[in-house]
Amino acid sequence: MSIHTLFTQTTKLKHFKLLIDDFDIGQDNILSVSIANSFLSFGQAAVIVFRDQFSIVNSQIRLNENTLITFEVNDYLKEYRKFIFRVVNTNISNEKSRANFVTLQCIDPVSYLFKNLYLSKSFNTDMCTAFKSVFDEYKCKDYLSKMGLKLDCVPASVKKSFTWSSNLSAYDFFDEYSRLSNVRIWYDSEYLHVKEFDLQAEKSKYPLKIQGNDIQYTDTCSNNDYLFRIHQYRKDGLNHSQLMELVPSQEVIRFKGKAVDRETVNLTDFYKSLILNDNEDFSTFQNTKGKRASIVVDSIEAQKYDLFSAFMNLNKLNIVVPGTLKYNCPGFIANVKLADKSVFKKQQLSGDITTSGNYLILGTESRFIKGHFHQMLELGRFDNPAAK
Repeated sequence: MSIHTLFTQTTKLKHFKLLIDDFDIGQDNILSVSIANSFLSFGQAAVIVFRDQFSIVNSQIRLNENTLITFEVNDYLKEYRKFIFRVVNTNISNEKSRANFVTLQCIDPVSYLFKNLYLSKSFNTDMCTAFKSVFDEYKCKDYLSKMGLKLDCVPASVKKSFTWSSNLSAYDFFDEYSRLSNVRIWYDSEYLHVKEFDLQAEKSKYPLKIQGNDIQYTDTCSNNDYLFRIHQYRKDGLNHSQLMELVPSQEVIRFKGKAVDRETVNLTDFYKSLILNDNEDFSTFQNTKGKRASIVVDSIEAQKYDLFSAFMNLNKLNIVVPGTLKYNCPGFIANVKLADKSVFKKQQLSGDITTSGNYLILGTESRFIKGHFHQMLELGRFDNPAAK
């Protein structure tokens, strides 16, 4: 991949601006901004590097827990986004230069608040409603409004009685109980989502379209300015048979007075709910025999959560594409077509059918460099790839 093909018209930003509190860092001094966002963990993290020619840091501006970092950007499609962050770490170096170089490690203000909030509190409700009560009490909506986002909080299907101990931050507490409730917390281009993720319901929203055409991420397009052109990709993931050995059928035992209630977690049924490409070959799904007994309250939700996460890591694909604020978001479904490097024309025309297909966007790393915007998308696939 050459610089010529990487920096194109579709990666060029229409506008970008970096503010530290109210102090505007000039565009020429902004060296890079990298923003990571994940479907599998709550929060956005940023690394910002800028040139400080006149040593304004610690003279005109102070970097502390109250400092607010604002990064505004308009992409090629003129989509606008305002990112807001709190500083968690600072490094200043000069590398024998006249100017200082400042590196800021930041996280979004909502997760920052949750990471620094310690309380002792009890709840008798579902996890999502409990999250919203803390969210509302500490006026997190104000932060979302500044970022142009809304809260999408849907009550979970299972209510629990649980206690938040003061030895855990709010972030760690909800991270632990979201697993027990099979709830995901993630950002996309419009919302902070707090809810159970239903793949089949999400699938009905796709394929996404632009100017009436289905969006397809591909490296087969000769046009370097194609907005969803894959510049680079890397295959990753676990061995299928090894993964299956890690998830035996689970029998949950609950004691109700003198009675014993046994319930089997049917993983094959849950696996069917994860299908993206209409491939229902489950012959290699369950390699283990028998059942593993467990005396754990509400472990069905946790088992589903763990299985979902495990399948995220089964067949993974990382791709580098031009950046778009609207379409490349965690929780979105991406249709991918990769070229087949075979010497035979038939295979070249059909493409790499083993790797091509529908994927869930697990994470994004948005990179803003020299006025250009690229994204590395981490993709996870649920079903068995097609055979060649």
